[in-house]
Amino acid sequence: MPLIKDRTLSLIEISYLLGYADPESFSRAFKKWFDQSPLAYRKQMIMA
Repeated sequence: MPLIKDRTLSLIEISYLLGYADPESFSRAFKKWFDQSPLAYRKQMIMA
């Protein structure tokens, strides 16, 4: 998921780019797929 690695984009911007009308919907879907929040995933990817 390359967008999540792009620190110049906020998670809200990413949610809109992916077609979500509501950033909370993106966050819920992301948690369902990856078992962690988008922010936690982003931090993990940056540290890797």
